[in-house]
Amino acid sequence: MSPPLGDSVHNGVDHKHIKAIEVLVSGGTTERAGEAAGVTGRTVRRWLREDQAFTDALRQAQHEALAACLRKLRACGELAVKTLADVMRDPNAADAVKVSAARAVLEGLKWTEVEDLARRMAQLEEVRKHSYN
Repeated sequence: MSPPLGDSVHNGVDHKHIKAIEVLVSGGTTERAGEAAGVTGRTVRRWLREDQAFTDALRQAQHEALAACLRKLRACGELAVKTLADVMRDPNAADAVKVSAARAVLEGLKWTEVEDLARRMAQLEEVRKHSYN
């Protein structure tokens, strides 16, 4: 079961759209989304192509789902970094294990860059949207 969608997702979409979005955000197919919404998968694909309110709501729901995952990762982050640091400092740990731990730390740092880029892109999209209206 997917988490409830935030209020910002509900703007401009009806109950059927919301049901389809919940399935799509949780990784379901357009066919499954259609079943949940009481429409066909073909209708959901049409919404994806032609219904701006639907695609905007889907994008917002996907953003909210990713943000929730990142919050959960951050909550575990301090312990994970401490664990990796302990492994890297452990004189009994094999060199390959230490390298693997160091690599994991460096990979984790990339997520802050990804999040920053996503935030900046959202700001640019907002500016672009307002400049065309």
